[in-house]
Amino acid sequence: MSKIIERCAGIDIGKRFLLCCALTGAAHDEPRSETRRVNTSVPELEDLRAWLKEKEITHVVMESTGSYWIPVFNLLEGYFTVVLVNPEEVKNRLEEEVEELDTEILRRMQIQPFQNAFTLLQTMPGVGRLSAATIVAETVTDMAAFATAEQMASWAGLCPRNRESAGIQKGRQTTHGNPYLRMTLVQCAWAAARKQDSLFRARFQQLAPRRGEKRAIMAVAHSMLIVLYCVLIRGVPYRGAEDAPKQRRRQRRAHHHLKCLRRLGLTVQITARTEPDGAVGE
Repeated sequence: MSKIIERCAGIDIGKRFLLCCALTGAAHDEPRSETRRVNTSVPELEDLRAWLKEKEITHVVMESTGSYWIPVFNLLEGYFTVVLVNPEEVKNRLEEEVEELDTEILRRMQIQPFQNAFTLLQTMPGVGRLSAATIVAETVTDMAAFATAEQMASWAGLCPRNRESAGIQKGRQTTHGNPYLRMTLVQCAWAAARKQDSLFRARFQQLAPRRGEKRAIMAVAHSMLIVLYCVLIRGVPYRGAEDAPKQRRRQRRAHHHLKCLRRLGLTVQITARTEPDGAVGE
């Protein structure tokens, strides 16, 4: 059984300064956290030692990075139980804990009503299991709150703000929104933009030369959110990637025929056909 230390501190040591985070509190309560940044001069390290003694810290953990830890260790030894850890071991331990957390998240996605949405989202290009789990966790329980896909886009922070004064447009930065959903959708957008035969890739390649990659990927993330909203609301899989070659052929044919009609001096009004209910495209 692992031992819980109620008063401890962790130190991240650099060449010019270090960060010390002290955690105090009963084992069954949420610990209180306080962080200090100090220079690596001897007087400031002595002040840090006095602060840790005032907090009644019993254990101090630090990474054995290079030789920077030696003067800190010498000043703290004898006052606290100082534990040196290997950075690689800390990294491996954190990776194991993250994997355990990912496994638990994916296990909970088998619970209704999450399972259906979790499966449907993975039909979209760029959306993997963990991304689908994040989107489900942030949206499925609140889907009734969004009357339209644009409302959901605004809530996610993927809608450009209307900053206009006296008829002058002052930028189109996106709104603040749910940071977890926004970050996940941006990651999915990058993945979808690299996927062959993806319409999201085509949109990114169309926008990036004139708007820059960052703005283009935000536009792709916005498009993906609109599509996933339709996927979740209708409860049907995404089939845009399967239909992409056929849609490109239709667009080329339409462009050719329109060009021919304009040469004949004819003006054509185009109306979009309603999508069938069996699938969602872009």
